[in-house]
Amino acid sequence: MSNIQISENGSGKYSPEWFYSESQTPEWISFAHKADELRENFINLFGIKRLKSLSGKDLLTSLFYNDEGTKTNLCYRLEMDKDIREVFGSISGGAAYKFGLFYHKKNQSWTCGSPLKPVLLTETEAIQKADEMRNDLVEGAEIISSFGPLDSEEDYEQLYKQLEHIPGINMVWRMKYYQMLFPALFAPFYGQDIQKIVEACDEEEMYYVLGSGSISDEDYDKVKTSPYFLGSVGPDAKADYEAGYNMADYFADADTSSYIVLTGGSSAGNYMHLQRTIGVLEGLAEKEGLTYSEDVEKLASSEKTTVVDAGKDDVSITICPGYMTDPKGINNLKHAFVDRNYDAVLCTFNVDEIMKTITSKEEEQGSNIKVGAVDCFSMENHDEINDNDSFGNPKIDYIAGKYASMGGPAFAILYNAMSGHPEANTDDADSNTVRLYQGFWSASDKDTFNELYGYTQDIYENAYSCADLMKVIKAYSTDTTPDDLKALTEAYTVEDVQKRIEEN
Repeated sequence: MSNIQISENGSGKYSPEWFYSESQTPEWISFAHKADELRENFINLFGIKRLKSLSGKDLLTSLFYNDEGTKTNLCYRLEMDKDIREVFGSISGGAAYKFGLFYHKKNQSWTCGSPLKPVLLTETEAIQKADEMRNDLVEGAEIISSFGPLDSEEDYEQLYKQLEHIPGINMVWRMKYYQMLFPALFAPFYGQDIQKIVEACDEEEMYYVLGSGSISDEDYDKVKTSPYFLGSVGPDAKADYEAGYNMADYFADADTSSYIVLTGGSSAGNYMHLQRTIGVLEGLAEKEGLTYSEDVEKLASSEKTTVVDAGKDDVSITICPGYMTDPKGINNLKHAFVDRNYDAVLCTFNVDEIMKTITSKEEEQGSNIKVGAVDCFSMENHDEINDNDSFGNPKIDYIAGKYASMGGPAFAILYNAMSGHPEANTDDADSNTVRLYQGFWSASDKDTFNELYGYTQDIYENAYSCADLMKVIKAYSTDTTPDDLKALTEAYTVEDVQKRIEEN
């Protein structure tokens, strides 16, 4: 901290002075010590020197998801280790193919390639590939360590010119690895500036579609004229609101009365979290017969932990803001837990980071806390809902979520454009873009979750199968229209999926 230069330009929130002041608080000092310990341990296990020493089967199983079922390999630590995710950010989600090599349990083989074109390898071939990938990883790290200070955008550009020859340098997990080694040089999170992304695509003449997400009207207006931006597919604000509302509806019928609502980034401008929180509050109000003394949107965007005046003595609601990867966010939750007991936690985002905290609170109060989340049908949530707490109940009771196969229609959009048939996506003669919407799935028990999770992972019984997508890809179905694509995309419900699977 001694080298930090404080600017004289302003002293308000998010100014240099503010950040410096925040860094000196006890919680952030403790957080920094934890980060140092985690990083030191990580480097001992996976630093440059350690990677160079590995060979053969030991190299293979130390780096990649393997058949030994251990949680000590590099890929697992980067993706799933809860402490690393809490402090350094997460790259979880998607299939293991994103690592370039892994042991496929179903195929009983080392595998690379892609979900649609998997390549099965012998152990000898896998070791050879692991050796090549390790060498690439080490080469990149050595270039970064010897490059010198990175004080400007131009410095980063020069560094990248030295790195870009390395195969797979832009893979997310590799950048995460470098962030663990060089946290002062690389950010733990990378935001999406849609305008910059589209500008880069225009320059490279590369098509881009935002899959499993939506785009605001403001951002859409900035990029809609690009011939290479093809649009977006995913939940809109209405779907986010309904996800929160339906979760509240479920818990109001589940014999719960003391709620803590985790609002995530609602107070920091995260519109998605805000809509979910409003949905939760309005859902509870309707089901529990509550009358709030303040405007719902104001409550939902509160920057401080707030006990809501709900107009009913036998129902309590506590608003708890902040991301749970942020010390302030997790401290907000811990302090709320000190003040009273709860029987339900309703979260507008991923709950994986706070399960230990919830478990500790359950043990302290001697009773179960039901947990709901608006997140996704991920591997982490699969593990949590199939694992019981000390009271014999699932750790997660309710999930409303997106799912990986939501990206199927986005693939069809890309395929149509790349094969010279943009008219199959939209009939707008002045634009190649299309905005299509989907909602969430929900599950409130293990069996339902596992069934729906299967639809997101299986190649043949998928929410959007290959056969489904071929019907809206003009290269395969010459009479397909934009209306067909819209109809398929928006037929996202479980019932829709089950019907398509039966028909196929």
